[in-house]
Amino acid sequence: MRGCAKFLPGVIFCALVALSAVRASDDSVEMAKGEPIKGVVTKDEVDGVEVRVGGGRMNPPLGEILSIKFDVPNMEYMEGMRAYNGGNFADAAGAFEVLTQDEMQKQLRPVVQPYVFFLAGDSLYRSGKHKEAAEILTKYMEKFPRSRYVPRATERLVDAAIQSGKFKDVPALLSKLKALGAEMAAKATCFEGDLLRAQGKADLAVPKYEEAARTATDTETRSLARLGVARCAIEKNDYAKARQMAEQALEGGSMPVVAATAHLIIGNALLGEANAATGEPAQEKYLDAVLEFLRIPVVYGGDERTEPEALFNAGMCFQRLSKFPGRTKDKRRAAGLYSTVIRNYTGSAWAAKARENMKSVQ
Repeated sequence: MRGCAKFLPGVIFCALVALSAVRASDDSVEMAKGEPIKGVVTKDEVDGVEVRVGGGRMNPPLGEILSIKFDVPNMEYMEGMRAYNGGNFADAAGAFEVLTQDEMQKQLRPVVQPYVFFLAGDSLYRSGKHKEAAEILTKYMEKFPRSRYVPRATERLVDAAIQSGKFKDVPALLSKLKALGAEMAAKATCFEGDLLRAQGKADLAVPKYEEAARTATDTETRSLARLGVARCAIEKNDYAKARQMAEQALEGGSMPVVAATAHLIIGNALLGEANAATGEPAQEKYLDAVLEFLRIPVVYGGDERTEPEALFNAGMCFQRLSKFPGRTKDKRRAAGLYSTVIRNYTGSAWAAKARENMKSVQ
């Protein structure tokens, strides 16, 4: 483990800690619409966010918050955020794990403490260390059960369980999420649909998604649940229905994760149609699918819920295009996309698939 003191001489380090205790923070709440809200975040929990702005307080709608950029004058935190935002999750995990220690937690504002725990677990998850991530995230959820990042932590744990085939571990996680209220219960129901779909039980997953869409109180969960039904349509080769539902989700503007998921579904539907076609029609559909898949990293880059699958599927489209006359260079494009998945999403199931496919494109 690394400590902040290695970066600064003792006197300067102590001065920085003292300064952090008295200086005003300049946090930034990034919104889906409009300008960021600048101020001091005093609450960041599942039932609301509060920001002190000047002499007043604001409570921005949870469903419209994209992220919160905390102002934390701590060297480990700043190093961790640089690594995290740069996709170097192994180094980010090392920095954030330091800040989960009791003595380091005391140097952080209470509102930042749960976020640091989540980032430590999330960085481990993204670097492929699912066991270590599960330990940190479980501790985080026990220590900060009201934190706004608990649903995302649950999503990581559910996904890790799905990828490892440990489906029996998921119900207990979802029960804890449901105990946090109606909004979290809807998210848990949506995760139940994900779990069933991952086990090839699309028919059983559809009612779960429909229940989640019906009971969700926030736009994101409601939209993702409806798109879950579209994903099930793809599982049953009903590509027309899947595309129609995804295109409807894009109408009138959507939150980034919803739009990215919709484009992923459209791409997957086109991919399915391409696989069933031959000749020129197949080529055209593969190329159309590539455009949908690559829209995700270009426009909505960094969304781990959609980007690794989109990159992998774009690579697979190029790999299949390379078999058509005059398109041998597409094999190199496929290899590049597979390499990106392996590098940026090391421990994911998509990275494992990319490693396997790399054997036939090198």
